[in-house]
Amino acid sequence: MWRPSPNLSVSSKASCMAQQHYNPITTMNTTERTQFNELEQFLTELHDELEFEIFTALETKGSSQVRLFPTMVPLLDPDIIAKYNFRKYGIWFTPNSMRNGKRLKANASRFNAIVLDMDFKGTDDEITAQKAVKLKMLFDLQLIPTVIVETRNGFHLYWILARNAILDIETYESLQILMQQKLDTDVWSQTNSVHLI
Repeated sequence: MWRPSPNLSVSSKASCMAQQHYNPITTMNTTERTQFNELEQFLTELHDELEFEIFTALETKGSSQVRLFPTMVPLLDPDIIAKYNFRKYGIWFTPNSMRNGKRLKANASRFNAIVLDMDFKGTDDEITAQKAVKLKMLFDLQLIPTVIVETRNGFHLYWILARNAILDIETYESLQILMQQKLDTDVWSQTNSVHLI
């Protein structure tokens, strides 16, 4: 199970905060480098050398400032991730490979994983208790997720697919919706499937 820290930050975060800007010359500490290497390994398992997209958005209600970064694993820039994480932006990536690195259904070049988002509500203690119950349930499934990433309010669940197991968007979306319904996970991706494509 891969569980990165929710905060990938630069080593001299305190000094950067005083200046209120990210210093790209700052290097990662050992923990941050390990986390980045794990992320790089995970993305390589998904994409090989195919294109995908990293996208960021400032996490404020009612305001969306999305930035898109088409990329490939060999070109992955840790400074982009660190810079936007420092600024408190959410950072996501497309688990399925995209032609031209653009996150559109028509650009899906390979389906790499079924991904579900499982979030819980309540106090920190209630969320912790719900996570423990759901984690046990996930490990009791016949088809255990390949990767479980713990988030602040739940889990991101990944079932990595065999190459060319799914060749069309209709099959992918149907399978994803069935799994969401069976596991009672968030339905945002049912209405906006390009989020996970």
